Amino acid sequence: MISFAYALQLWALSNHEIPETPPLSPRASHRRGTRNLSPRALRCRVPSRGCQLNLYACSGFKSVRADSIRDAAEIFALRSARRTFGRSGRVGPLNASFWDYKYRDVEFEAFVGYRSGRNELSGRNVRFTVYLMGGDK
Repeated sequence: MISFAYALQLWALSNHEIPETPPLSPRASHRRGTRNLSPRALRCRVPSRGCQLNLYACSGFKSVRADSIRDAAEIFALRSARRTFGRSGRVGPLNASFWDYKYRDVEFEAFVGYRSGRNELSGRNVRFTVYLMGGDK
């Protein structure tokens, strides 16, 4: 049985309407955002039609195409968490601490770690800079 929201998204796609959010599988429809998805699931998400995907880079990681520099920062923070803590890596608060003119280079701070209790996250703070490399192909 599929949820009503998922059925509505499928109906909108069948009528060639532009959905506000990309359709998710029925099992993943309860998730909000991309914070704790695996890197493979992040690559498999379909971007909404009509949006411009920019290319973003961060030192130590492969570049990524995303809607905004904040979305790219979430992906890079999750990659850092998974690299350090394995599959159990999670991302806590993500904040922009410094940016230059026209937001081409933004420095982010994130807390990456693993779940150590019911509502606890143990880990460390990381700082990284996300660079805007180019626009949509």
